[in-house]
Amino acid sequence: SRDAHVDLMAWVSHMLTVVASLQHAAGGGKEEEEWMKGVEGLRRQLEVVHWNEEAKAYQDRGEAQDSKKKGADRAEFADHLGYVGLTPLMMGLISDPDRVNWAIKPLWNSRQLQSDAGVKSMSHVNHARQHDWEFAQADNLWRGKVYVPFNYMLLSGLSKWYIGKPEITHAKQVYDEVRASVLENVVEVYLQSGFFWEAYNVGVGEGSLHKAWSALVLLIMAEKF
Repeated sequence: SRDAHVDLMAWVSHMLTVVASLQHAAGGGKEEEEWMKGVEGLRRQLEVVHWNEEAKAYQDRGEAQDSKKKGADRAEFADHLGYVGLTPLMMGLISDPDRVNWAIKPLWNSRQLQSDAGVKSMSHVNHARQHDWEFAQADNLWRGKVYVPFNYMLLSGLSKWYIGKPEITHAKQVYDEVRASVLENVVEVYLQSGFFWEAYNVGVGEGSLHKAWSALVLLIMAEKF
């Protein structure tokens, strides 16, 4: 398969960074350098393979039939707006200020990703502002609900790598808005139900799925990232 996934690339890069830091704590040396070479290679691949210049976003690539040449296929961008394309931002993998600002832009546009409960897992519109027909479909997992752990990761990424840099606009605004929305909704639903929920439904804010995960809200309160 020629499918390529943004979030997989980001997670593997993050994993290699953790391994390199452990190697550094153990004395560093050539092994640490090799792990970091792997990280840099994945970051370059992230920019070359997953950055969609037309949409100004990081996107998955997938096989698609090329109508011009029977039997040929090419890897097209999957034009969805949500957590998948935000993982490079969450993990501090973007170094180009312009691309950081483009990645942040949908987060200060309430029509796209923000909600009263936090950042949605998928927007109901894509980058072209057209309706995304996969929004809230099938079992609706990761297709619109708000997941607190990913909001935590987003706040962590903004806090650690982007807030305070003059060339990065709206990072602090987005951080404050998302943090306030998540805290207010989780606390309100907790007072109503007595539980922290895995996910929260956009619009009504009520919890759904399993009871757990969102206890991370305590770290968001304390701003411990």
